[in-house]
Amino acid sequence: MEMYLPAYGLSFAECLVSVKQILGMLGRIHDLDINLPVLRQHVRQVRHFNAGISDRALKIPTAGLRALIQRFQNERHELFLSLCKQFSQWEEEQFRQRFIKSISAA
Repeated sequence: MEMYLPAYGLSFAECLVSVKQILGMLGRIHDLDINLPVLRQHVRQVRHFNAGISDRALKIPTAGLRALIQRFQNERHELFLSLCKQFSQWEEEQFRQRFIKSISAA
């Protein structure tokens, strides 16, 4: 869309801003979806390691990882809600029709 920005008008540029916002949210959700399972697996591995250690001083704490996982889960949930809200707003504001009109008018 950025490549075609010079060819279309202001309404197209406004659509581009909205699309970029959605793509940013989708990208972050994807990053979280990739990283959450990795972090959960890491916690399982640390717990497995800790199970074989009898000296408590040598055990690796998992509280920080678990807190990070919780923070990422909350962030993903909030992003998903924002994404749903944005799609509803697109529907209410007839984004599809505005976008089509913005590329048809040139």
